[in-house]
Amino acid sequence: MLFLIIILLIPVINAQGRGRACGTMQSHFALRDRIVGGELASDYAWPWQVYISLNGQFICGGTLITREHITTGAHCIVGQSNDPNDYTVTVGAHNQARQGYYAGTTYRVASVYVHENYVSAEYGYDIAIMHLGRAVDISDTVNVICLPPANYNVPMYEPVAITGFGLTSEGGSLPYTLQQAVIQLLPTCSSVYGGYNSRTQLCAGIQGGGRDTCQGDSGGPLVYQARKSDQWVLVGITSYGAGCARVNYPGIYTKVSAYISWIQQVVAMAKK
Repeated sequence: MLFLIIILLIPVINAQGRGRACGTMQSHFALRDRIVGGELASDYAWPWQVYISLNGQFICGGTLITREHITTGAHCIVGQSNDPNDYTVTVGAHNQARQGYYAGTTYRVASVYVHENYVSAEYGYDIAIMHLGRAVDISDTVNVICLPPANYNVPMYEPVAITGFGLTSEGGSLPYTLQQAVIQLLPTCSSVYGGYNSRTQLCAGIQGGGRDTCQGDSGGPLVYQARKSDQWVLVGITSYGAGCARVNYPGIYTKVSAYISWIQQVVAMAKK
């Protein structure tokens, strides 16, 4: 999981937060609070993180971008069910195994939009949007993330944050409790992955390995924190990689800024 601090003041697209600024959370976590390795997220952290279930089984992560819309990976949907009724999205959850307040709230999915050019994650366009059956309630544990400007390029080696409910090690087990970690944007993916495209994808990890997203984190957020506003911005969507946290094999993330126009079109269409 990643954390990024931005050097320049940049504009962000303010998603619908119903009285609360996008990209803000009750739990303090600044990029200077660096993490040695992945760790449990604190209560109230990452209120835009969601998890997606198919017929009651957890399959992927996602990010709340408006009160009614979730971004995730196209690879989380294609090859699964074509029926939106088979999916649910849980928001505000800190631990999938707990009951009550920290179990979050589960919503039905009204429709699913997969990018029309998606073939497989390796060829890009790995983005999908879920339109919920009703708007979520914004609270201490639930908020929307900010979106970046179109075609914004984050400087190389910037720290970024990744979060998710995925495996804590390659071939390991699910943690149930939300995990967080800090990684960097890296320039090395073009030499490792033949299909990598820096215009529509981001390369992120730790050069020595040891920190990465893994199975189950797919579709979840890669975020950075704008210095001036302290708001968090969705910069990437967990897409694919070679194993988990391997040396010299960073993860690949869908570059959200390359798809802002598509996201806006889908959100507008879903509201009709």
